[in-house]
Amino acid sequence: MERDRKGRIIAVTSMLVAVIVLTIAYAVFSKNLNIQNMSATVNGNAANFSVKFSNSSTKIDESDVVPEGTMGKIGLDAHIDNSGVNPKLTNLSMEITRLDEDGIYDQNYPLFILNDGAFDAYLKSIKIANVSGYDKPIVCLPKEGTSKELVDKACKAMTLGVSINTDTRISVTSEGVTHGGDGLANQSGNYTGITGMKLLKNFANYHKIEIWFWWTNDLISADGPYEIKIGDITVEYSTQDV
Repeated sequence: MERDRKGRIIAVTSMLVAVIVLTIAYAVFSKNLNIQNMSATVNGNAANFSVKFSNSSTKIDESDVVPEGTMGKIGLDAHIDNSGVNPKLTNLSMEITRLDEDGIYDQNYPLFILNDGAFDAYLKSIKIANVSGYDKPIVCLPKEGTSKELVDKACKAMTLGVSINTDTRISVTSEGVTHGGDGLANQSGNYTGITGMKLLKNFANYHKIEIWFWWTNDLISADGPYEIKIGDITVEYSTQDV
C-alpha cells in the first residue's frame, strides 16, 4: 500500500510539473507571437505619393510652359510630362535668328512643383539628360549656310541653370555640369544629396523652379541662324529626407 501511495504521488507530481512546463511554454510562445505582430511593417500605397510640375502654384496645370526673356520669346514652349513617377520637362530648345550685338540674351522657363499626394515629399535629385542622339546635355546645330565653328563658339559661352526657390541647383554648359549648388553633381547632369527641401502634402506649399539660360553678346555672334537643343530635366522626390 505504501508503495502504491508513493507511486501515485510521483505520478501526480509528474503531471503537475508537465502542466506547469506546458503553461510556461505556451506563455512564451504567445509572447513571441505578440512581439512579432507588434513589429509588423505597414506600407503606404505608392499611388498616394504624387509630385508634379505645374504652371500654377495652387492647382495642377499641365499646359505648355511659355519662356520669358529680356529679348522677348526666343525659346520654344516646353512640355510638362507628369506621366511617370518623377515629373519631367521636355522640348527645351530655341532657335536663334537675331544676331545683333546689343544687350545680353537670356531666357527663362518659370513653373512650379506641387505635391497633390497624401505624403510629404523631399527633393532628392535634379537630372538633366543628354540630348537624344548626342552625348551632351546642350547641343547647338547650325542652320544651312551658318558656320559650325562660330556656332560651336557661341554654344560654349551659353549657360543653363536650374533654380529651385531661387537657389541655383545646377549650372550646365555644352561641356557638362559646372556647378551643383550645395549638393553633389556629376558630368551626366545629375544633382543629388539635397536635403531640407520639403514639399508638404495636399498642395500645402510649393517649390518654384526656374530653368534659365543666358550668354553674353560678345560670344553669341554667328554668321547665320542656329538651333539650341537641351536635354530633358527631371526632379525626384522621396518621402524621406536622407
